Amino acid sequence: MKTRPLYRILFNLWPSYRGGGGRIKCISRDFKKIKVKIPYSLKTRNYVGTTFGGTMYAAIDPILMVMLIKILGKEYVVWDKSASIKYLKPAKKHLYADFEISDELIAQIKNQLETENKLEIDFPIKLADKDNLVYAEITKRLYFKKKN
Repeated sequence: MKTRPLYRILFNLWPSYRGGGGRIKCISRDFKKIKVKIPYSLKTRNYVGTTFGGTMYAAIDPILMVMLIKILGKEYVVWDKSASIKYLKPAKKHLYADFEISDELIAQIKNQLETENKLEIDFPIKLADKDNLVYAEITKRLYFKKKN
């Protein structure tokens, strides 16, 4: 996979993202794939020594919106609408999230916005360890609209 190392570095230096504790590990050239890591460290632990829920959410919060803005381009409005998180078990390990936007989804969004004024889509995200044991499930709802 061809990557965008400069975007990864800049994203990780962005103060509001950096402060949350998550780290972008890889961004594909076409922005259709992003890998995120949440290190288990003193900086990301809560009072009881597990990964802070706020860190989990902050690490994934901007990813889908930024991906879809980059993929769809300036003709479209993309906004985060809502989110929910379900904690399945306490984490004392590094956690990872893989984001992937398919060509089919992009086509679906563009086609629906030709006939509809706006669109909202739910995106499921799993935070898992390196053995794919899931610690949290997050659903992000994004809003789409074609600009006039």
